[in-house]
Amino acid sequence: MMSNSRKDNAAVKALKKVFGTQNDRILKKYNKKLPEIAKHYEEFKGFNDEQLLSKANELRSEYKKDGSIDAIATRTFALCQVAGEKKLGMKHYDVQLIGGLILNDGNVAEMKTGEGKTLVATLPVVLRAFTGHQVHVVTVNDYLASRDAEIMRPLYECLGLSVASLNNKLGNEERRPIYACNIVYGTNSEFAFDYLRKNIAPDVSQQVQPECYFALIDEVDSILIDEARTPLIISGASDVDSQEVALMMELAEHFTTKVQEETTGSKQTEEVDADAALIPKTKSAQLTEKGYEKFEQLLLEHGVIDTVGRLYEPDKTYMVKSMETAIRAKHLYENNVDYLVSDGKIKIINSSTGRVEEGRRWSEGLHQAIEAKEGVEINPDNKTIASTSLQNFFRQYESIAGMTGTGDTEAHEFKEVYNMDVVVVPSNKPVQRQDMQDKIFMVKETKYKAILEDVIEIHQTGRPILVGTDSVQESILISNIFEKAGLKFNVLNAKNHEKEASIIAQAGERNAITVSTNMAGRGTDILLGGNCEAYIEANNITDEEELKQVKAKFKEESEYIKSIGGLHVVGTSRNESRRVDLQLRGRAGRQGDPGSSQFYVSLDDKLMLNFGGESTRNWMRAAGFGDDDELSHPLLDRAIVKAQAKCEGLGSNMRAELLKYDDIINKQRLQMFAMRQEWLEIATKDDFNPDECVERVKGIVASAVYALVDKYLPSNNDFTWDVDSLDTFLQVEWDVKPIVSDLIDKGYGIESVKEELLQIVYARFEETLNELNMLHNARADIMLYKTVMVKTLDSYWFEQIELLDDLREGIHLRGYAQKNPLQEFGLGAIEFFKQMIESIQMDFTTTMFSSIYGSINHQKRVLEHMRQIEMQEQIEKNKSEEEAKAAN
Repeated sequence: MMSNSRKDNAAVKALKKVFGTQNDRILKKYNKKLPEIAKHYEEFKGFNDEQLLSKANELRSEYKKDGSIDAIATRTFALCQVAGEKKLGMKHYDVQLIGGLILNDGNVAEMKTGEGKTLVATLPVVLRAFTGHQVHVVTVNDYLASRDAEIMRPLYECLGLSVASLNNKLGNEERRPIYACNIVYGTNSEFAFDYLRKNIAPDVSQQVQPECYFALIDEVDSILIDEARTPLIISGASDVDSQEVALMMELAEHFTTKVQEETTGSKQTEEVDADAALIPKTKSAQLTEKGYEKFEQLLLEHGVIDTVGRLYEPDKTYMVKSMETAIRAKHLYENNVDYLVSDGKIKIINSSTGRVEEGRRWSEGLHQAIEAKEGVEINPDNKTIASTSLQNFFRQYESIAGMTGTGDTEAHEFKEVYNMDVVVVPSNKPVQRQDMQDKIFMVKETKYKAILEDVIEIHQTGRPILVGTDSVQESILISNIFEKAGLKFNVLNAKNHEKEASIIAQAGERNAITVSTNMAGRGTDILLGGNCEAYIEANNITDEEELKQVKAKFKEESEYIKSIGGLHVVGTSRNESRRVDLQLRGRAGRQGDPGSSQFYVSLDDKLMLNFGGESTRNWMRAAGFGDDDELSHPLLDRAIVKAQAKCEGLGSNMRAELLKYDDIINKQRLQMFAMRQEWLEIATKDDFNPDECVERVKGIVASAVYALVDKYLPSNNDFTWDVDSLDTFLQVEWDVKPIVSDLIDKGYGIESVKEELLQIVYARFEETLNELNMLHNARADIMLYKTVMVKTLDSYWFEQIELLDDLREGIHLRGYAQKNPLQEFGLGAIEFFKQMIESIQMDFTTTMFSSIYGSINHQKRVLEHMRQIEMQEQIEKNKSEEEAKAAN
């Protein structure tokens, strides 16, 4: 008898046969637009350069008049087709046109490796640029940003559009002409950091990035999924106690540790029979009760604290976190896996791309702890002055779209977080790659032996081989194995990423073996037979006859490599994400080429160990399998799928959780940035009214006066009134006559005191402002308002970031009191925000008074000095005249 779930599955399959999948239905919608594009292509294909530019200008004018992108979409796509064919020798295929339509609708187009995503990008980019807004094209590294912008430049310029690319070596002023272009290529970090820099710039003249309108993101899963957990931070140096950091790392040697699957509360930590619990999945560590006792004893022995219980006093509690950070650095972060030691510095390796992230430092003392561990100079920690998450940075764009070879596995997250559908675009040619069943082994040693044997066997056929590893450490290990076997190969990892383009260019040549971290070289196709264009450029070949011969030779070699089976891809282990495996696999079999892929797994790989590999190994040993055997069992296949699903689920949950917290912070961030921008632009707008600005300032002063009275004269308790302190504050800080005690004596109530005091403060304020403006003979007060407010906002926002970070760091403890940590964080953040706004109003008012008086007094001193000089000059002049008369 068929179960209900099997009946449901059968019903779903039957419905899909009749109606097609959702993906099929979406593709059908876009397919209907292809005949219209083809019709316009026939209309435009005979155009010369002048006519193409004229048509482009016509479409721009039409959009400006009607404001409808859809109305000009098919004609713009056809125009791009013609421009691509004329200027690049590349005409967009139908599937590329479909990809462009998907992207223009703000979705993710999943297109296999080699399907020409760089060319596809031009379609929505040109269409969106025709609206008059700037378009950002986001790539995974500076090299690809520069390469893609230059390759596509002839197409863009043919249609009257300017293009440029960013890189991390450019200064602020060098970025200005780049952001003046219609289309800008760059990495996600360049765009995001320019956004942050814009919002800490002291003046509008120093802001270079315009609006965030439309972003087209290449390798969108890498940027919006894999990179999403990394916050983007602009920081300044803060103080660091290098001796304390070194001590913590020394003390970490004394702590016993035990790996724990995960932790959700204090009870689980208490049950761990060690000084500290390690949670590898989240790279975190927590002291147990035993650990707290040991830590306190060690601090007593080293003279850091002098009595039992001192550790729990407010000025010392931070040391627990410092100790846990040292334990994390010692046990959970590995050299050549998580970081490199290069030129006496710790350099972070991006776990997704395998590339070094130059200039980036871990926060919260982790970087210093690793510096102490590796014995290099301990540098100051970073103090955050501006930050955002990638999710919230890209969600501020009016529209975003993305391209990738592997997005469907994360379709739910794209929809949930970014409101983007993932649409799988069919290949222009069918995929011919053979994907072999995983080879599974009990231990790594046997796995590596099998990899070497298979590589040697395939290498003898002449086929190029790409070996993908999951870390720099493993790429070095594999390299050593190959070197001992006498194999010649290239290595591409974080240690030599600057050679990425040249190594990838050679990776498809006959007999080539390339050892690479899984994601390195992403965005660059491996061409069978080698990269002809790269060879021509490297050898500076310009002679027409020689060019013809070189191209013929490469074409012949490409056909030969295809005839012997194409590129063979080796995965030395399964990655934590199926997407990364699919990306590695996708390096072979591009554009219908032949190819093959083979993954190797051992039960002591990191993925398997973290998700039940030990129990699986015990079960296999009980079944009679030994260390030298290749394993084959449905249970193993399921274990791998289950481990990857668990890991992906954990990653997705962590990203979702981080986003919930950052969403709360982001509301405050956007409010502060908008307020700051308003003040920066206060005197730059055509409709600027100085009197409105003064009224706004008076509103802030009023809020400060009310808050001041509430502070010293709380309405609910007149026993705690402090009238003398209030009068002293008014006289010392605001130079206002102390009148509150007199008002109270006359029987004034709190509200009456507020109103009376406000009028006196206003009068004093206006009196000093008039004096200031008379001295400067201009509206000097307006610039003073702007300068004081921007500085005040910055000062308090930097402090607010730290407060929110500290609140988030300790909020999980509220869970022990049966409270919802996220809800508690939200309430705490709101309270902090209210306090910050009150402090800004008070500080602004106080600073305004002192700044005005300071400016007036300074100006008076200057005028007096000038008067003295003029008087002296007049005396000298009179004296000279008298002497001249006497001489005559």
